[in-house]
Amino acid sequence: MAKENTIKEQIEETMKILQRIEKAEANPFLYEKILNRMQQRKGSLPGRYFIAKRSLAIIAIMLLINVLSFAYFMKDSGRKEIKGSAARELINEYNLDESSSNL
Repeated sequence: MAKENTIKEQIEETMKILQRIEKAEANPFLYEKILNRMQQRKGSLPGRYFIAKRSLAIIAIMLLINVLSFAYFMKDSGRKEIKGSAARELINEYNLDESSSNL
């Protein structure tokens, strides 16, 4: 019985405390403040500027990679042409057949 009485007393104390707590009230201008901040962020340029800056950087990197790869492959094809022209000069100089297996 003593436990039931202490439990009931604790419940009553808790209920009294809950009745004393007032409902939290928000600032009456809170809604307008939130809307104002949302509109300011929506129309701000730094976000758009950052996205444009990032996309330009990505485009520049891709362009650089393309130019470097083009230069690399052109360098290799230039060497093959030089080797081929040198071989033709040797064939012409020594009057060799192109089908000659001595080279």
